[in-house]
Amino acid sequence: MMNLGLIGRMAALVVAVKFLLGLLDLAPLFFLGDSATYLSAAIEGYLPVDRSFTYPRLLTWLAVYPGSLTGVLIAQIASGAVASLLLGFSLFRYARVRPGIAMAASLALALDPLNVVHERLVLTESLALLGYAGVLTLGLAYVERPRFLVIAATCALGVALVSLRFVFIPMVLLFPLLLVAIAGVTFRDARLSGPRWLVLAAHLLGAVVLTGWMHHGYRAYVGRHFRGHPGYQHMDGLMLLGAWSPMVEANDTPNARFAAIIAQLRQDSGVPSGLRLHREAQIWQPGGLAETLVRDVFAGDRIAANAAAKQACRTAVFRDPRGIASLGATTWIEYLNPSTMQERILVEQGWARPLDERFLQVVRVRFGFDAARIHLVLTPARSYHRFGWPWYIVLALSPLLNLAAVFVVPREQRPAALLLAVCAMLLMVVTVLTAPGAVVRYLQPFTVTAWAAIALLVSAAIPRPE
Repeated sequence: MMNLGLIGRMAALVVAVKFLLGLLDLAPLFFLGDSATYLSAAIEGYLPVDRSFTYPRLLTWLAVYPGSLTGVLIAQIASGAVASLLLGFSLFRYARVRPGIAMAASLALALDPLNVVHERLVLTESLALLGYAGVLTLGLAYVERPRFLVIAATCALGVALVSLRFVFIPMVLLFPLLLVAIAGVTFRDARLSGPRWLVLAAHLLGAVVLTGWMHHGYRAYVGRHFRGHPGYQHMDGLMLLGAWSPMVEANDTPNARFAAIIAQLRQDSGVPSGLRLHREAQIWQPGGLAETLVRDVFAGDRIAANAAAKQACRTAVFRDPRGIASLGATTWIEYLNPSTMQERILVEQGWARPLDERFLQVVRVRFGFDAARIHLVLTPARSYHRFGWPWYIVLALSPLLNLAAVFVVPREQRPAALLLAVCAMLLMVVTVLTAPGAVVRYLQPFTVTAWAAIALLVSAAIPRPE
């Protein structure tokens, strides 16, 4: 049965902590050019070709109409609070973790430095964290007691999550199937209305149909809006091309001009695609592979360039899968380097990066906030973010903690631990394979599964009272 007293105490504690942190620091922070793109899209009413389009629509209601960025920060802080409560609730209700440990994990997620700083950055991460926590909560509910309504809810929430952050696409597509598989292996409850395997087979079929239908509709909507082929967005191929640029070769594309550009950039001393440290520049820097392909080969047609980039990446991964895997492993190892981690933190919190004058004018006029010196202000959230760098290395290793939990927890906790471990490992593989380097903010989703793993391990290590 639900322990409403525990849930109430947990909610009161998390809300109080978030409220106090909000009083301490409610200064908006910006990461360019993502923040500028989102705010511009919200003001002008267009959909970004290379980023989330649902976040700008939320910004329209939270910031543009009120004329202040405060509402955005409050909404993101509230999202962090709800995500923390979902973690504590899931650990207690579905993973059968003891109340004190579940409450501690909920509070730890609320105080996590990555979450605290991103609740103040005009970025999608905080809202995406809430969506991810929601998907995991539904998943844990399903493996405890399979019901098709829960499968349907995960499919719908998964599409919303993908609209905020594209890194979740593989996990969201596989998640309903994963739930049925884990339930089939671990479920022992007699409450299923019908033969166990027949019911689960029906759930599997329904999950495939629902997932395909919802994602087809989403992709078709994006395709119609940008007058191109259906897709999740129309720069994913160019981004992947930049991330995989050390491994993509001229013969991976049938387009002669594209092949010539790949060969030329490999010789270019400015942004050599053969150097792993320049992968991010290939995506965003003028003269990089993405911009050169769009401009010089496809005469500004970004959709056609994106399709050609995806085709080249497909060829590259089939030609040299071990090379692509090695590139992903290199990215993961970069996360374990303290100096790299500390350098990336400064970049990602916008420290010492002056904002564009046009952007400053927009923020000043539309939102009443003078951001001219915000890049030099060491806010409490920024300081806390810097202080937390050792924890981010733990986050990069955290899927291993989730895996360890599967083997040490009691049998009744194993389905929950297994689901969390598979999700954490799958998401880490996608992250390191598709990222152009060790981007610290990409570790934020792992705060949920990492604190869950720690709670499960602590619960297994401390004997239950008789």
